[in-house]
Amino acid sequence: MICENTDQKKFYITAIIATLLFYFPLILSNYYYRDDFERLVSQTPGWSEYGRPFADVLAFFLSADWQWMPDSSPFFLIIALCLTIVSACLCLKIRSIPFNAVTAALLVAYIFNPFLLAAYLYRFDCVIMAMGLTCSLLGWAYYKNSKIKSAIFCFISMGFYQSYINMFIILVLVETLFDIYRGRKISIAIRYFIKSVIFAALITVFFYFFDKIFIDEYAAVKGQFIFQSSKGAAHYIAVTTENVFSRYFGFLSTTGKILYGIAICVGFAQIQLHFYRDTHFDKPVLRAAICSIAYLFMLPISLGVLYGIVGDSGIPPRVMPQSIFFSVCVLFLLIQFVTRLQKLENQRGALTFANTKATWGIIGFFLLFPLVFSYILNSAVRIQNDLNRYYLYRIATSLELFPPEKPIYILGGLGTSSYIKDTAERMRLIAVMIPHGSDWLLSSQLKEFGYNNIKMISNTRLAAQLVTELCNQNRLPDINTMNYRIFDLDEFLFISLGRKNMCLSDYNENTGDDPQ
Repeated sequence: MICENTDQKKFYITAIIATLLFYFPLILSNYYYRDDFERLVSQTPGWSEYGRPFADVLAFFLSADWQWMPDSSPFFLIIALCLTIVSACLCLKIRSIPFNAVTAALLVAYIFNPFLLAAYLYRFDCVIMAMGLTCSLLGWAYYKNSKIKSAIFCFISMGFYQSYINMFIILVLVETLFDIYRGRKISIAIRYFIKSVIFAALITVFFYFFDKIFIDEYAAVKGQFIFQSSKGAAHYIAVTTENVFSRYFGFLSTTGKILYGIAICVGFAQIQLHFYRDTHFDKPVLRAAICSIAYLFMLPISLGVLYGIVGDSGIPPRVMPQSIFFSVCVLFLLIQFVTRLQKLENQRGALTFANTKATWGIIGFFLLFPLVFSYILNSAVRIQNDLNRYYLYRIATSLELFPPEKPIYILGGLGTSSYIKDTAERMRLIAVMIPHGSDWLLSSQLKEFGYNNIKMISNTRLAAQLVTELCNQNRLPDINTMNYRIFDLDEFLFISLGRKNMCLSDYNENTGDDPQ
């Protein structure tokens, strides 16, 4: 059985190799991504206005300056990866979790995290999100022995990235389920979970008032509670539950979804067999029901009411790294099921696994899906960035025909590269994570060429007014290309992006619904 402790040095080496293997293409590519362009122009962090005061402090500190934030990539990414390894291993040590082959396999499943990869795509933000994740992990690690240390780390984690308090919550949930799985008294385990969630809620409330009173009274919605949003808690909880599953399974191809679905069903069966055949715990039906329900609903629970960042467009993958523990649980249950099939002696118990080729083959095959996704994603981002850069040069060249001081409004998007369109359709998470040539992205990039008086107008009333007026007048663009059109409207320029005729879009009030 592979439950004996192993050398800690080998354990750390395994974690380092896994991290380098998964994030190697990201380190190698070293490209700019979305928010990076705004930070390049301003060279200031700007996270405090979103309710993340500690993020600004850390960024200035790592930049060795308190006046500006120069581009030092990939330094921030290297620090972020070091934090990932150290925090995970340190938490295991604090909690006295054995350093063995099983723990190593489950740790690799955590490191092979597509949602953490989404966070680390950001050249500047990566270290901020890594620090938030680290503090939340340490908050969980210290929770049993020191509530004060735990509260401090959880509070600090929200000062880096509010939604990462959910890492603490999902770890408590996993810990509670494991306690029930291995036979601990149900009432004690449930009380522990409820107290932990209340603990996290109180910290969230305290941080909210701290941020509003001492940092920024007008902090954006990213620093607010979900139940304070204009559409109400019920709406956003429904949105969360609906799209978290599409985000989560989006890193799998069609074949992967089928195989992963089978693994989930096997895990569900293993829970039933564990309580009805392997053990003689009290209340087996209740234990099986609790573990099964929590197992099936772990993804939306991992985001929960303390989500922090809300929106109808779908949950950004970068705020979902805690959801990877669903994969960790699936792998854990799958290994136990394989151990059962091999009918080895002394196989009963929650921490006994068969050290066989079949077991390690299952582990390797299961970890292959997220590993391959990392390389597919980085290739897709590179291809899309190349296309965006080409369009950027074309638009910048076209704008040279107009006075540079003229205000510019930009609307629309350039879509996905034809080279990766099929991949994005098959793996929906790719479609979410690649940097499309949107009005928001290009408005930031055009500042590199001196066009600072440019503004995107998507999701504004002005967009509907402009498009409707131009379509009613049958106004022809001054510059017309297959992928963008430029209108000189005397007082300002208007750029319409995309191959689709803007008069057929929802922004035209005569043909579609008002986007507002």
